[in-house]
Amino acid sequence: MSVLAPILFFVLFAAIIGGTIWLWLRPGRKNRQWRDPATGQELASLAAEQGWSYTPERKDYLQRYGDRYPFHRAAGVGEPALDVVTGTHRGREFACFQFLFPRPARPTEGPAQRTYFRVFSVSLRASAPKLILRGAHLDPLWMRGFTTGDRAFDKSFVVGAGDNQFAHRILTEPVKQWLYANPPLAGVANGSLQFAGHELLGWYKEKDGFDVRLVEPVLDYLCDFLDRLPADALR
Repeated sequence: MSVLAPILFFVLFAAIIGGTIWLWLRPGRKNRQWRDPATGQELASLAAEQGWSYTPERKDYLQRYGDRYPFHRAAGVGEPALDVVTGTHRGREFACFQFLFPRPARPTEGPAQRTYFRVFSVSLRASAPKLILRGAHLDPLWMRGFTTGDRAFDKSFVVGAGDNQFAHRILTEPVKQWLYANPPLAGVANGSLQFAGHELLGWYKEKDGFDVRLVEPVLDYLCDFLDRLPADALR
C-alpha cells in the first residue's frame, strides 16, 4: 500500500489539474461554436439567390447604433458586424448580421466570455424615438420606466421608451392584440423589438447555431409589425 499511495496521489492530482484546464477552456470552445463558418457560406448563397449583398465583416457598421443597448459595448471596442446581409424585402431596405458582445473574464474563468447577438433591421420612412419592447420574463419588474396602463399588457411585456407619447401612439389596441399572439421574434427566439433612428430592429442572444432559412420569416415579422402601426405613428 505504501508503494501505491504515491502513484494514486499522482493520478488524482493529474486528474484535478486536467479537469481544471478543461473547465477553463470549455467556455471559449462553447462560444466559438456559435461563430460557424458554414453559416457565412449559407448566407452568401442565400444572398446570391435573392439578389442581396453579403459581406463577411464590416468594421464600422455598429457605430450607427451609438450608445444603444446591446450595441454600445461592442461598438466602443471596435467589434465588427459579421456575416452582414443587406438588400430589399417587401419594399423596405434591410440588414441581417451577427455581432459579439464581449465582457471581461472573471479571475476564475478562462478566455473572455462572449455573447453573440443576431440582429435584423428594416428601414423606416422617418426617424423614430428610442423604444425597446420585449417579453416581461426577460426583465425584472423593478426595471420598468414606462407602463401602458393596460395591466394585462404590462404584465406580458416590458417597454423602455425615450418618448412616452410615441410609445402610446404605436401601442394601439390592435397592435397590442397582435403582439399577444406574436411576441417579439415569435417562432425564432425570445427576442426584442427596438426602434433605432431610421430602423426597426429585431435581435436576440444566440444560444445555438443559426438557421439561414429564418432570415425571411424574421424580416416578414418586422414588416408585419410595421404594417399594423397607425399611419401617424412615425411623424
